[in-house]
Amino acid sequence: MTNLHKTNLISNPQIQINNQGGQLTVDGGITLITEFLHKLHFDERKFCQHDKPSLLKQLLYQLMAGYDNDSATNTLQHDQAPVLMLNTNKLASQPTISRFINSLTEQNIDEFNRLLLHFSDAEFERRNQQALILDVDSTHADTYGEQEVASYNSHYGTDGFHPIFAFDNITGTLLSAKQRPGNVYTSRDANEFLRPLLKHYQEFSCDMNILIRGDSCFATLAMYELCDEANCQFLVKLKRNPHLAPFS
Repeated sequence: MTNLHKTNLISNPQIQINNQGGQLTVDGGITLITEFLHKLHFDERKFCQHDKPSLLKQLLYQLMAGYDNDSATNTLQHDQAPVLMLNTNKLASQPTISRFINSLTEQNIDEFNRLLLHFSDAEFERRNQQALILDVDSTHADTYGEQEVASYNSHYGTDGFHPIFAFDNITGTLLSAKQRPGNVYTSRDANEFLRPLLKHYQEFSCDMNILIRGDSCFATLAMYELCDEANCQFLVKLKRNPHLAPFS
């Protein structure tokens, strides 16, 4: 039998049109619609979907590579190295990264802090570390818009945030971080910030020798009470006067 007409769809080569009979349809014309949309590249999505793990990974890569501004994403989209390293066809755009950051909740921040503890635990186990010099300090992050909880800090003379951090001085590992309004005092709620950390490392190792270090502003009654409660010590970090001659 000779087929008078036999062709495959360009949009889907597995679909063949012929006159051999078999099951018939009165809606065969929709194949023309399919071919037309294919020629318009309708199936090629202009906007890619990115799940949250891939967005987090891209953001971490950017930050570690020194791109601390969301807008750098627009430049990186044309660089094949990050595309290949992240094993993706296309990087997320700057608006997508910004929406991802803005979508983070307090629960997500707690999860990030738990992740930091997981990494520090692995490092302490690898080093068999039984001493922890817990450095607590704050910093100021300038803002240039109407970001939530950003406010004027008279000490730094600018608007921004005033987060608090805790590091292990021995390894340099970041242990925890907490976002705070820009106008809070340096040691505001520092004891409550450190309390879960101390509890975690006491449970991590009953032999862990913990020393908390901070500027004199952290030497509060609440901090000393916390140290007594956790059976650890507090050491005030002294700042050298840069105008003094160096020790001989």
